[in-house]
Amino acid sequence: MRIEVDFSGLEAALSSIGGVKAKIGQLRSSRQIANPIELEIIEQGSIVLTGAELAKHLSTTAGLLSIGNTQITIHIFDPFEDGKSLSDSPARKTQFHVTDCKSIEDMRDKGLGNRYVSAARHDGLFEVRPFDHEKQVRGGKMEARLQPCHHCMSALNYCHYAERTKVGRAEILADFNLEKFFEDFKSIFRCLPIYTSDTFPMGDYPKNWARITWETRNKVGWICSCCGVNSSGHASLLHTHHRDGNRGNVKPSNLEVLCLACHKSRPFHSGLVYPANHKMRIENLRIAQHLPRICKKCEI
Repeated sequence: MRIEVDFSGLEAALSSIGGVKAKIGQLRSSRQIANPIELEIIEQGSIVLTGAELAKHLSTTAGLLSIGNTQITIHIFDPFEDGKSLSDSPARKTQFHVTDCKSIEDMRDKGLGNRYVSAARHDGLFEVRPFDHEKQVRGGKMEARLQPCHHCMSALNYCHYAERTKVGRAEILADFNLEKFFEDFKSIFRCLPIYTSDTFPMGDYPKNWARITWETRNKVGWICSCCGVNSSGHASLLHTHHRDGNRGNVKPSNLEVLCLACHKSRPFHSGLVYPANHKMRIENLRIAQHLPRICKKCEI
């Protein structure tokens, strides 16, 4: 049912005091999903791709596995691990991957790349089919709680994984939260549609950008260098900005840590799209931390 409401009086009053009507449409994402595989992942939360399909659609964005602009994980659907072992929390052997790491390269070199399937679930559960070693047969599909691949964690240096001792690394793997991981790197995918073909800067994210942006934000304590808001625990609200507009220039002097609101104020970033509630979350954090609700440096 469509409701007709006349706001002409309010608009006239707003105009009389020099106000400008908000362009609400800018708050909504205008990105068109052309890839049906990516669309299915977004709508269903997960999808199983094997063999040629995975090879065709899988890509690496800034060091993270993705299909289109959607971050995913991949794992072996038919591992040689029995149901009892897979039922452990986490499973004893089978792992999942978030980067195009050494393990995946080795499997690809051996011609075993079609053993992997993709998923986009954030709950840490993965669909697998166990293997009965005595009967030499596959069991029915089940859900298993898997740990991330240690080669992936080293490549990203996630939570300083590469710098930890063996015990410290084991603790990171045991405490790993997939939902938080996706949240930590959401800003990379959030920033992808900023530029048009005419304004896209020279250079693109290097392969290790996911590692660089996490370490850059962590180094400053997850604090925006502009408004000063602390986004610890809200990683997707904090971005790593390239001052010269060149995504390939990752020198520390060219990188600036900004909350998404302050990031939007930078040149060529007015098209940065994010949900309206994200800006509200930033403003609520500022208020809670006794900061101005609106950044005085960029007025956003």
